[in-house]
Amino acid sequence: MEFVLSRPLLTSICAVYVALFCFGPVARAQRPNPVLKHVFPAGARLGEPVELNLTGSDLAGLRTIRLRHPDIAVENVEKNKLTLTISTKARPGLYDLRAVCASGISSPMTFDIGNLAEEVETEPNNDVSAAQSMKLDTVMNGRITKGDVDQFWFDAHAGEIIVIDCLAERIGSMLRAMLEIYDEKGRRVAFSRGYYGADPMIPFFSPATGRYRVRLHDLVFAGSNEAVYRLKVHRKRQVAFHVPSVVAAEKRSVVEFFGWNFRPLNAPDTAITEDLKNLPFLIVRPVRLTLPEGPFIGALRSVEATGDWVSPELPLAASDPIVIDADKNHSPKSAQAIAIPCEIGGQLAQPGELDWYSFQAKRGEVIWFEGFGERIRSPVDLDISILDETASTELARFRDQPVNLGGTRFPTNHLDPAGRWVAPKDGTFLLLVRSVTSSIAKELRRVYRVSLKREVPDVRVVAVPRSDQPSGWNLAKGDRLVADLIAFRRRGMIGTVRVSAGELPHGIECPDVFLGPNVNRGQIVITASDQAAPVAFSLKLEASSDGVAPAPVMGTTVVRSGLPNGWARTTEEIPVSVVEKEIYESDVRVIASADELIPHDLYGKLKPRHAAGSVVDVRVQVDRKQPNHLADVELIAIELPELIRNQTATIPAGQTKGHVSFYLPPSLPVGKYSFVIQAKTTVPNRKDPKKIQTVTLYSKPVTIDVKKPAFRVALDSYNPTRIHRGETIQIKYTAKRMNGFISKIHTELAAPVKPNGLRVRGVTFVGQTESGTLQIIANDDAPIGRQPFLRLLAVGVVEDEAIYQGGCFLNLEIVE
Repeated sequence: MEFVLSRPLLTSICAVYVALFCFGPVARAQRPNPVLKHVFPAGARLGEPVELNLTGSDLAGLRTIRLRHPDIAVENVEKNKLTLTISTKARPGLYDLRAVCASGISSPMTFDIGNLAEEVETEPNNDVSAAQSMKLDTVMNGRITKGDVDQFWFDAHAGEIIVIDCLAERIGSMLRAMLEIYDEKGRRVAFSRGYYGADPMIPFFSPATGRYRVRLHDLVFAGSNEAVYRLKVHRKRQVAFHVPSVVAAEKRSVVEFFGWNFRPLNAPDTAITEDLKNLPFLIVRPVRLTLPEGPFIGALRSVEATGDWVSPELPLAASDPIVIDADKNHSPKSAQAIAIPCEIGGQLAQPGELDWYSFQAKRGEVIWFEGFGERIRSPVDLDISILDETASTELARFRDQPVNLGGTRFPTNHLDPAGRWVAPKDGTFLLLVRSVTSSIAKELRRVYRVSLKREVPDVRVVAVPRSDQPSGWNLAKGDRLVADLIAFRRRGMIGTVRVSAGELPHGIECPDVFLGPNVNRGQIVITASDQAAPVAFSLKLEASSDGVAPAPVMGTTVVRSGLPNGWARTTEEIPVSVVEKEIYESDVRVIASADELIPHDLYGKLKPRHAAGSVVDVRVQVDRKQPNHLADVELIAIELPELIRNQTATIPAGQTKGHVSFYLPPSLPVGKYSFVIQAKTTVPNRKDPKKIQTVTLYSKPVTIDVKKPAFRVALDSYNPTRIHRGETIQIKYTAKRMNGFISKIHTELAAPVKPNGLRVRGVTFVGQTESGTLQIIANDDAPIGRQPFLRLLAVGVVEDEAIYQGGCFLNLEIVE
């Protein structure tokens, strides 16, 4: 699955989380979170210095900026201002810009680097009489406050094609821009309220020499200081879209870039097609490209070429054979033959156009279909159908993908179709590609890509900060940082996914984590030791699985918070900053372990063996720097696999150790699983120790290796759930052998801490015995209430050695 994330109009995806003994600190509650709300101006020209104003929160101690390009110079840093110069060697395009402050690296803002002259709007320019003059081939940087209207004059000659392009959504601005063009007599001659997503663009064909006025405002006349824009008014070459939308990786391909000001005359590789004769300002130019296979997520694929090009978006490259949509495949009889696997690059230019393809499949063959329309910013709502050879019976239909794995922090739902299909017999089948939305006019921008693959598993993973707000990846020496992982499983991928970090600086630890079979979410945990040096580095994460090629894990960021559907995107890198401890020194240390030995009356101390149908005990220890303040500590696991029921536990005030236990259901697939223990408690406020504040702590990842069970323990449904002091009760249960195990099973009562006030004599099953009864006696002084995580513990014995373990929780309350 591939992703292109943007604002609600295109928000979604676009398409595309260990150690058994863990310890470490967690920062106090209010860690500084440097956030960039906007940068003004939101772009710069190559080779020219520009003074940037950075606005946001927790930006104190601004030192420099982080822009993923080596050829930049930062000078005159003062408060929230600095001077930036970008070398002419840099490639124009959209980049992640971050502020580097005393408290770490900020969240990113999109920064536009180009080759047009730069200007800044001058207020007031609301009225026609106050409209500001601007030269052609210029970028005007401005902002729209509430009710504001910005107006600009430009001169044009008859026959010139002037491209007026407003960047707002594409640079993370809250502005929903509306563009209008008026002539000198005040007549509106053109308008746009959305072309590149929500951003308007007008290719203006000047009918006469004269002055023209651009009127720019918010669609509903809203606005704020964060509603910044970059208005490009130029005669450069600008690409609107390209055909095909996918090309062969590592091979020379001919790509037709559609756009304006290509100056086709006297250019040997230029041609104007018949379809464009009535559109004198839209010109197609074939360009030969050699591209590597495209990244899985393409949030910032918009790049500018050298020379006088402006923002040609490059096509994605794929390793499978490429099929180009034929001109006459618009009926079942003229269906275009394709072979699987392949990638189709097509175009639905005509109103109501249908593209038909035919393919061969054998009975039982599994084929995965995936369409790309919204995710490649095409104005289509794709729909895919599979029909029999006569086109009389629809065998399958694939529509939108509504599943949202990331919530508002990284929306993953989208309007592109995808699905799995099994051929019912040997034969020829038809593939129908169409858009459920269309128009009455021809629209060349309606391009699409359809991927047809056999069931070859694949997976991609993204890392998502655990915050609903834009945030950076920052931690102090001795601190810990936790982020979510989201796995996008494709084409039948169900196995365990391992996420590993590489090239870590000295003193930085990031243990491997495992997303078990069919698990889509997990956490990555980064810990900086007390000896770690202050450093900023790019975190390199890799996702791997058996039979699947390793792939880099991509970072994400919330662009703007508070929107009901979310607004997020991927990032160029995952920059992590380690700062000095005094900036936000840690107060508490949490230790979590799932490998604690199990005491047993017959077999001594047992090493835990986790299997489906058993119980996992996680021992938690909390160390404090204020030993006189020992408050309750609430424990719970985060991002536990869905099949495992979460549990809570409390370490009582005055104590520092406790347990939280989880039952691994019999249906849990074999494999490694990682999760993190979250602990909530209180600590004295640093500034005023008399005040108490709540803190949230996280352990390092805890990994369990789930094995096949040797037997399954189950309780009788009619067992008593209460026992009186001094009473004796009978607990009926079964222990059914499985997976070839035939030896004896010994069962007794157990808990993370030895059961208090309860006595029981264990029972051993030999031969074919699979059911029995445990007799439990409550002492006269047994503590009233339920004992946490009481369970039946069964041990499978082979040649007098305890090898296997199983069990289940026992719901039992001690009463008077």
